[in-house]
Parts: sequence; structure tokens; C-alpha cells
Amino acid sequence: MRPREKLCTAARDGSLEDVIKLLDSGGNINWKGSKGLTPLQEASKADQLEVVSLLLNHNAEFEQKGTTSLHLACEGGHLKVAELLIEHGAVIDQPDQSQKGSTPIFNAVENNHIEVVKLLLRNKAKFNIRNAKKQTPLMIATKKGYKDIEDLLVKMHTLTQKDRAKPQKSANNKSGGRKVMGSSGRIARELAISVIAETI
Repeated sequence: MRPREKLCTAARDGSLEDVIKLLDSGGNINWKGSKGLTPLQEASKADQLEVVSLLLNHNAEFEQKGTTSLHLACEGGHLKVAELLIEHGAVIDQPDQSQKGSTPIFNAVENNHIEVVKLLLRNKAKFNIRNAKKQTPLMIATKKGYKDIEDLLVKMHTLTQKDRAKPQKSANNKSGGRKVMGSSGRIARELAISVIAETI
């Protein structure tokens, strides 16, 4: 087995010791295996939290295109892995390059992982977004009969509509013009989103 395959296999299997040995012996942390996945993608897909943490702490690169580690973690419902990836700067709304054109929230919704959906919403994932088939996460949840996720997304949509309907407050600035004062409204909305995502 080639070194890159050994590294990807060790990451997928959660063999922390083997991953460390392979990296110490000159293995490239961003190598892709025969499946086209990096060690970080393999570990994220397999819910290997310790390996994911190790790779991130050794500056594994996030994928710039295609299906990302966050997509794979969300698809599998791997909450802790998804949380760790986000903490290290994974792009929340990066679309994959499949025919679906889905962002990570679609992967979580399609597989009925409500806790992951909540995590993404708390981190400001777009929920009105559409994939290549013009579907929104709410449409998918409704179609599949995922009532809890549907209720959550309906509440988020309702909150957004109410926020848009409120008149914006403004005040004169020093130059005599008008300055929109929307920061308090945005903060209140973000707090409300957090509360909804935590309580449903």
C-alpha cells in the first residue's frame, strides 16, 4: 500500500498513532487517496474526532472546491466533528460541485440530523439558500417528512420575515446625512436565532 493510501486509511480508521508516524516520516497531510479524499475528509466522514483534531492542529488545508470535510461531517450527523471544523474556519456555506450544488446545511437536512442543522444555524448558515435543483432546505425537510427540522426552519423563516418588515431606525450623522442604525436589530435577531436553535 502506498504511503498516501496508508495515511488516508489510518485517518479513516481512527488510528491516531499510525497517522502521527506517517506524518513524522514525511507524509503529506493533504494527500488524496484512491477515493479522491484527503485524510481530513476521510476522518470527518468516519467521525474520527481525535484524528480530525490532530490534522487541523497540524494545519491540514480545507478543500477549496467539491465536497468538503464539513459536507461529509454534516451528512453523517457527526456533530462534534462539524463543530470542530467550524471552529477552525471551515466555510459554512460552501457549495459542493456535484449536480446538486448543495451547501453543508442541505447534507444535514437531507439526512435528518437536526442537531447539526442547529449548529449550522447558530453559526449563521444561510437557510434560504437554493441548490442547483432550486430547492431550499425547508422544501427538502417538508418533502421528506422531517417535522422537527421543518418546524425549526419555518420558525427561522418567520423570524427573517418579521425582521425585514420592521422599519429601520435612522439618525442624523455629523455630515448632515442619514445613517441607518440597524446594529441592535441584527444583534436581537442573532440572539433569537440562537434561542430557537437551542430550544426546539
